[in-house]
Amino acid sequence: MTQVRTRPTTRRRSLATVSLAVVLGASALSACASGGSGSGGATAEALSLEGSWTLVSGSGPDGEITPVDGAPITLMVDGEGAVSGKDGCNNIVSTVTVDGDTVTFAPIASTMMACEQPIMDVATAYGSALGAVTTGDLDGEQLVLTGPDIELTYDQA
Repeated sequence: MTQVRTRPTTRRRSLATVSLAVVLGASALSACASGGSGSGGATAEALSLEGSWTLVSGSGPDGEITPVDGAPITLMVDGEGAVSGKDGCNNIVSTVTVDGDTVTFAPIASTMMACEQPIMDVATAYGSALGAVTTGDLDGEQLVLTGPDIELTYDQA
């Protein structure tokens, strides 16, 4: 007499179903953890300020920050967070820390050159604004740094 074993086959199917459910569940969790794709949300890339930037427009608590012709305002950030550049008149140095979209500049140091008053006014306003930046965003080829009453927009140099 031949005995039919239905239980092990059912058990194998159940094990295969559970395994498939675990794999699909893990894939879904992985997609959620990485931001996923599709209509549910965009994948957020880490903000990087690394590169050379030229200020094209800005505003701070004291008003507009408009670079004077012939006195560009530049910002250079290396891969370690070291910052250098020009405020239109003086060379500047600092460091920057980026955490998500939060941007924090260490106190800005600069040379003490004297320039024509309009350039000095812009340099002073820019230094104050840059030191008060709290967030950043990359908008295509532009870097936008913001803070309370501050918006600094740079083109990639």
